[in-house]
Amino acid sequence: MIAAAKNRQFREEKEAAESLAAEEDRVFRTHSEKTPQSLRQARCLNELAKPFAAWTPITLDTVTSHHNTVAPGLFYGIEFPWSEAMLIKFGPAWLTKAFHAAGTLHELNCVVELIPESTIKITAGNNGGKFLFEVRYKRQTPDLHTKLFAKVPYPLTPQTKTDRLSSSVLKQPMDFSEINTYRLMEDNLPCEVPKFYYGDISNKTSNFILITSRIPYSDFGASGRRQLQPFEIEGPYDKCKDYDLRSSAKYYYGLIVAQLAKIAGYDHSGKLGEDKVISTLCNINPGPPEAFGVDHNAATGQPPVKIKALVETAVKFITETARCCSLLMCKRKHLRPSSEI
Repeated sequence: MIAAAKNRQFREEKEAAESLAAEEDRVFRTHSEKTPQSLRQARCLNELAKPFAAWTPITLDTVTSHHNTVAPGLFYGIEFPWSEAMLIKFGPAWLTKAFHAAGTLHELNCVVELIPESTIKITAGNNGGKFLFEVRYKRQTPDLHTKLFAKVPYPLTPQTKTDRLSSSVLKQPMDFSEINTYRLMEDNLPCEVPKFYYGDISNKTSNFILITSRIPYSDFGASGRRQLQPFEIEGPYDKCKDYDLRSSAKYYYGLIVAQLAKIAGYDHSGKLGEDKVISTLCNINPGPPEAFGVDHNAATGQPPVKIKALVETAVKFITETARCCSLLMCKRKHLRPSSEI
């Protein structure tokens, strides 16, 4: 009797497991039939239907006092990592939770493995740290990328303290708006962008993380040595090193301006989104000027002595340093300086 009962229980559990597996197969077949574009559109519409989160201006003290504090994000209300080491520690379970919250991973799917990138390290840029990693999913579907990119704030170390305070305080709400652009506008932009997987920021700490698909660059660092094949993606290049470009700077900047013109055209025609969405995206009306420390009855901003030093540095750079660079580039290109033309 006991053996028969156990066999019956085993049979029922096996049938239930097989039934569940068959149902999951059916669900994922249906999911796989949807195009990445339709899934992206549905995700953006879902995000736009949520109450908008606003950014409250912060001070230098906010960053210095709370930069090591773990706190929930404004958009999804869950705690998040803000460095490569923390992401590795949080692991696949957190990635699954985050991707589910953002609507970029099916609720029956999960991340089963996180693989740090050991070869390519990204050190360029002054607005934040960047790193690459790979993931493996329980079920690989056409809309999912395995090679991902993450952007996080710089740590408040002596080497990167100035850049961190600049991006988190002086340029606020830059990070908030960048994440919001991916989160809300990914389907509306007239140019191709990496797929959004997750992004959030804490108003309490200024920490943030943005995870997207990885752009499949053909190479990293300065090149110009190898002829690219059709459809290979060039770059990325280091900032302020136009002399490393494969072609003329005019060609590259012309392409950038053309894409910006498309976005401006979409905004002007209303295709980019409703005015309330754009204003929320950019946090255009965060509060009265006093929220930023503006005093209508006195001079505000940085001390005059510091402003004077900044202006003198700028003048020296334009009239001396930049002039030397201009002469050097003219020699490389066999051109005469503009002052001599």
